[in-house]
Amino acid sequence: MARYWGTGRRTVEQTRSLEIGFLQRNGYLSVPKQDWVIWRHEAEITGTARIEWDGTQLKIRNQLIHVGRTPCRFGGFRLWFKCACGRHVLALYSPNGGRWGCRHCWRLTYATRQAIPRDRQLLRAQRIRYRLGGSRNMLEPFPPKPKGMHWRTYERLRRVHDLADEKAMMGWARWLDRRERTVRTPT
Repeated sequence: MARYWGTGRRTVEQTRSLEIGFLQRNGYLSVPKQDWVIWRHEAEITGTARIEWDGTQLKIRNQLIHVGRTPCRFGGFRLWFKCACGRHVLALYSPNGGRWGCRHCWRLTYATRQAIPRDRQLLRAQRIRYRLGGSRNMLEPFPPKPKGMHWRTYERLRRVHDLADEKAMMGWARWLDRRERTVRTPT
């Protein structure tokens, strides 16, 4: 039995997150440093936190988070957070602005796992639009190719988007046909 959108457990997408890749890309983990991280939803600031990195441990809002390293086969290393439960994870979450933990500790799920099947393809198409820098609104034109993206990647994403959009519309058409039959059926 499918659940309707928005019911059930809290999702990863609804929760403030901290990803190891974001910290690396923005230079937080290169040298000991103190700085602020700002979370935004669209243009609105939803939260801030002070981050302190001493070279081995990360401190966020007085919570110490251990950062581990795994050597890679051809040199270098991969960083990860060590959650309080012992898991090695790439992202930590703080649903209520409190302590940080992995998605298993907070019992978080993904939005697509809670979506009813006919909506999953629509979510896929919207996610591709958003990844390309456009709006999730399906009535707006498809976003142009972002600077730096290969044309082959852009065209592949466009094909996946169009296929997902077509499947979503077919799912909605089947659903409407079923509803129409139930309305026409005399009781």
